[in-house]
Order: sequence, then structure tokens, then C-alpha cells
Amino acid sequence: MTTGTFYVGSRLLEPLCAVIPLPIDQLNFLVCQLFSMWFGHIFRTKMSPKIIPPYYRHITEIVVGLGLSYFCFGYQMLHMFAQSTMCFALMKYGPETSRHVLVFVVGLGYVCVCHIYRQYYDYGGYTMDVTSPLMIIAEKVSSLAWALHDGSVPEEKLSSDQKTEKIKELPEPVTYYSYIFCFHGFMIGPLVFFSEYRDFINGTNYDKPNPSKVSNGTKDDCESPCPKTNIYRKHSDKKISTHKRGLLNKQVCKHYKDKLVQKSYWYPVETGSVILTNLVLSGIFR
Repeated sequence: MTTGTFYVGSRLLEPLCAVIPLPIDQLNFLVCQLFSMWFGHIFRTKMSPKIIPPYYRHITEIVVGLGLSYFCFGYQMLHMFAQSTMCFALMKYGPETSRHVLVFVVGLGYVCVCHIYRQYYDYGGYTMDVTSPLMIIAEKVSSLAWALHDGSVPEEKLSSDQKTEKIKELPEPVTYYSYIFCFHGFMIGPLVFFSEYRDFINGTNYDKPNPSKVSNGTKDDCESPCPKTNIYRKHSDKKISTHKRGLLNKQVCKHYKDKLVQKSYWYPVETGSVILTNLVLSGIFR
């Protein structure tokens, strides 16, 4: 299987393409997702907030996220840095009354320009490029800018969700780039609001003590729920959606016989991720 000649990600695993029926761009994507899941387990157990300070958790998120970005997208990762940095500058130096709107326009506009350029050099193609994480970043910077704006609005004018997600101050650069490049969500999401991500890094997202184990009412008494059940449920859902996608593709191809539909890369990527992920999980969560 081939990929576009413009693909600038790593070619290190290209010999495996002769064995695994995936082009190099999709193989790199799949490897990064599996690595993120494996390292996520390490990050949760060996680098929890009880073991290392939040600052070093932020640094870890940035370093691993940038490494995976370069592996998958090569120098195109500079677009991610440029988009997020421009929006950070607007939030820091832009007018308080309109900076949230400016960030939305700039973040979304940057993605639109990249998509239009992609249509120019890869019209009708399916090679994965940096436009996918750019869309996630556009969501992140927009939600962050609006949360910052909500922090300056009287509470009586806010909804319950706005009160929960609002922030009073722009985060420090390390915290901001950690949010942008977090290794477990920068490629295909899902979107996590900044307040939730901050609580996750600080270890305060599960601040409800276990009644049977409370000794002094501190964070040490809080118990993080086991993710095992949710992970297996999510991947069971993924299996179902993957098979539905395959059946839908077959029905569409019967009527339209469109080669673009037949070449859709999502089906092999989804199928491969489900199979390999279950193998990984069976070893990690025994």
C-alpha cells in the first residue's frame, strides 16, 4: 500500500508495511495511539500526583506529545506550535472584551487555510497529515479563551456549566502547552476542557474521599476508580461501530462503486486498533 509523496512523518517502520496491510502514515498513527495507551498506564501508576509534582507531569506531557507529533507529522508539527502560540498571544495581549472571539477566528481560520492548501497538493487523497490535530487544537484554544472570558463575567450571568469550567487567569506557558500537546489527546481528541485537564494533572479530579477509608479528609483518602471496566466497555462499543462502518461501506459501494469509498483508510485503522488494543489491555490489566 502506498501513501502520498508529501508525507513527512517518520519512515522508520516502513519495512513493516510489507507485512501489515497499512501505508506508513496509518501505521505510524496506529503505533502512536497504542504507545499513548501503554504510556498512559505508566503515567497513571508510576507518575501519579502522589509521586511527582504537577510541574513534572506537565513537562512529561509536553515531551512525549512533541515526540509523537514529530514521529507522525515531521516538520508539519510546527503548524501546531504556530497555531497554539498565536492564540496564546491573543489571550495574553488581546483586548479582554473580544479576545475570545479573536482566538476562535484565528484558531479556526488557521485550520481552514491548512485544509484549503491540502486540497491543492493532495486533492482526493487520504494521507494523514497535521490537519487532524490542528482541528483538536482549535477546539482547545477556543474553549480555553471562552472559559477565560467567563471568568471575568458576573456569576449570575453564567450557566452552571460555565461556572464549572471558567478560569480566572491565563495558565502559565508550561501548563498551556501541556494542555495543547498532551500525548493522550492531541491527535484525535477527544476535547477536554482546561479545568478538567488541570484537575487531572493536579490529582484533584477525584476529590471525593472513599467513606470506608477516610482518616483525615485529605486528598490522600481519595480513591481513583479503576479504569478497567470503562476501557473494555469503550472498546466493545468501538468493535460494534467498526463493523457497522464496514457494513455501511459495502452497501454504499454496491450502489455507487466509488473507489474513494473503497479505499477509506478508517476501516483498517479502526479494525487494527481494536485488535491490537485488546491484546495490549489483556496484558496490562490482568
